[in-house]
Amino acid sequence: GKYQEEIFKSFDFILEAARQRGLKVIIVFADNWYPVNGIMHYVEWGKGKSGKREEFYTDGYVKQLYKNNIKRILTRKNTINGREYRNDPTIMAWNLANEARCTGCESWKIQNWIDEMGPYVKSVDSKHLVGVGHEGFYGMESGRTELNPNGDSSHWAAKEGQNFLENHKSWAIDYVGIHVWPDNWEIKTTDFLKKFIESHVKDAMSLNKPFVLEEFGKIVNDKDGKEVRDRYYRAAYEVAEKYVKSGVVQGTLFWHWYDIGVGPGRYGLWYTDSTFKIVRNHAKVMNKYSEALHN
Repeated sequence: GKYQEEIFKSFDFILEAARQRGLKVIIVFADNWYPVNGIMHYVEWGKGKSGKREEFYTDGYVKQLYKNNIKRILTRKNTINGREYRNDPTIMAWNLANEARCTGCESWKIQNWIDEMGPYVKSVDSKHLVGVGHEGFYGMESGRTELNPNGDSSHWAAKEGQNFLENHKSWAIDYVGIHVWPDNWEIKTTDFLKKFIESHVKDAMSLNKPFVLEEFGKIVNDKDGKEVRDRYYRAAYEVAEKYVKSGVVQGTLFWHWYDIGVGPGRYGLWYTDSTFKIVRNHAKVMNKYSEALHN
């Protein structure tokens, strides 16, 4: 196939606009949920034997397509500022895939894929951080399935092919990241949210790697209003601020921020929302300790 130059130019603009505003960007190489450049898109391109999702992680030709795309992105020269993406300091990190799953697969399939793709990214770009990009489920063999959504009462999360702690041990994975979605996981209280985040922060400490809460959010609807969302944000930030003092928690990213008159959809925030005030206060705390750690 052919790359669409206009799409690349649009991303050149995004990166340059972020640079001008002092923002850092995490870029994802593939997505579990969306068809465009999604995991199943690679499987379709590869025309493998089964056409199943697991071929993304195990089929040699499909994996080579993925590597080719990574190299094309990393060596892209921005048409606005002339930098190759692999040399652009605006980019904080690369994620191997957004919420990579392989339902019903043995965990070694995603593990072997991470162990192959992480070093490959580093071989082309040694300057940027690399993260896994998934939710952070513990696999069946981890002995920690009680920490998953619904714990031991339902093993669905343990059967998604992830195995959080092992997945982040690779030398090529620079930091520990998780995504937390109470609504999607049918979590009814903030207690689990706090427990899930804290268990992963402690894992990051055991690996001697920094922790980033890469995604979290709470749906606002007729049942759960903004005051409920406020509670979930406070709970997430409470855990983050507890550990930021030690330097292990390095960032928190909520999903997501809209300008007035746009969105906000189910998850979006406007700066006029009460939740955004919580975000601002949290940012002040994070900045305070960040400055102290780096001065």
